[in-house]
Parts: sequence; structure tokens; C-alpha cells
Amino acid sequence: MGLFKEHFHWSVLLGWTVVAWTIPTLLSIGGLVLVFDQYSIANVCFIITAGFIFAKIVHIAVTSNESLGNRVLFTFLLFGIFGVGIVELVRAVNHYQQQKASPLQSEPKEKPVIPAGQPTQPLQPLEESSTNQS
Repeated sequence: MGLFKEHFHWSVLLGWTVVAWTIPTLLSIGGLVLVFDQYSIANVCFIITAGFIFAKIVHIAVTSNESLGNRVLFTFLLFGIFGVGIVELVRAVNHYQQQKASPLQSEPKEKPVIPAGQPTQPLQPLEESSTNQS
């Protein structure tokens, strides 16, 4: 095996050891940069993580000895689950960015004012108020 195949071949880069370190590291970096309002970097980290997950799914499906139907079902289900997950994660980051940019839009601008001249009384049920008048 040459130097490339020993260190940079797909079977090495998509091995469980590399994937087990890469995915949590990228997710951690993406979450950490959100603290510093670096939304684009966070989205890039999350998308690269999804790319690694998709590549690992394809690698497993290609190297498997299962029937074609099982491999297609495996790939379809996992691509769907992780695809929806990454789309929702990027949408959540973008929503968080918009929410931090304009925090006052979600709060009411004015509080309701009760006139000072009229005393407020607790509401009473109709049955009690009709019996008090008799």
C-alpha cells in the first residue's frame, strides 16, 4: 500500500475511529461558535458533520454484503433521518440568529393600562351575582 492508501484512503478517513472523533468535534465547534454569534461558521460545521455522516452511510452500504433491497432501505432511511435533522438544525441556527438580531419584536411594545379612577373587582360567576341581587 502506498502512503496515500495508508493514511488518506476513504476506508481510513471513514473508519469508525476517525468518524467517532470528527463528528463530535465538529458538533462541539459548531455549538461553541454560537456563543460568539458566529452563525455561518456554526452552519458550516453542522453541514460538514452531515457530510461525514452521509459519507459513512454510503461507505457502509457499499461495503455491505446485504441484498440490494436492504442496502437501499438502509440508505434511504438514514439519509432521510439525518437529512431532516441537519435541515432543522440549520433552520434553528438561522432562527436563533434572527431572534438575537431583533429581540424586541417578540415582546409586546406597550403594557395594558388600567385607568386609575375605576377600582378593579374580581369577576364573580353569574350564579352568585344573581343570588346576591334577590
